Amino acid sequence: MDVLKFKVMNAAIDVDRSGRYAIKSQFKNGNTSSEIAFNKEYLARDYPIKYISFGILSYKGDDVEIKLEVEYKGKLNTLSAIGNGPLDASANAILKLFGDKAFKISYYSEHALKKSSNSEAIAFVEVENSNDNKKAFGVGIDTSITKAAVKAVINAVNRLVVFL
Repeated sequence: MDVLKFKVMNAAIDVDRSGRYAIKSQFKNGNTSSEIAFNKEYLARDYPIKYISFGILSYKGDDVEIKLEVEYKGKLNTLSAIGNGPLDASANAILKLFGDKAFKISYYSEHALKKSSNSEAIAFVEVENSNDNKKAFGVGIDTSITKAAVKAVINAVNRLVVFL
């Protein structure tokens, strides 16, 4: 089974494909070279899509309608979409930026970074290009697990976009 190894927020985290995770160690010094590389690759990558804001507009039966504001190639876009949950709706909104070039979410996992009610959440998402099956992982961190997941999708798509 594949294991993803991350260093985030002064902690080493291993996540397997089933979503199980282990916080391996806490770093006292912070900003190790691998943490800087992780932050650059996963948290600071904001091209061609940069997250601006996210909100749930309404619930319609089993579906959710969302509004997502992003910069796409430097231009502000306000997107809305419906899905079976906020993550699905966000993916549907992001798909509007790419026209016929499609991706799908093939893996999703979320976790708290601390054991407290004010913890930040971390979300891991894998997206797959529906045309050629190329895959890319993304990571998002936010105090809202929903926003962390949306940021993870955007990060994954930014990492996959070279294949689109």
